[in-house]
Amino acid sequence: MNRSYPYKITLRLYSGMRETHYIEASNYRDAFDKAHRFSNPIAMSGHDGVQFIDVLRLTRSYCSDNHITFE
Repeated sequence: MNRSYPYKITLRLYSGMRETHYIEASNYRDAFDKAHRFSNPIAMSGHDGVQFIDVLRLTRSYCSDNHITFE
């Protein structure tokens, strides 16, 4: 049985902009792997590309307090 945890994915673009996505994953590595679906060239059309991917595990109480929904 795999448990899933909330993660915040921040894509730091070469242009200096940031994109934030919230997902559920079983661990840090799984979250990092899933983050790549947001950084592929088709999803990034109109942007300069991704320079860094920041992954942060969140608590469920933080998510409920801030009304965060997952993609």
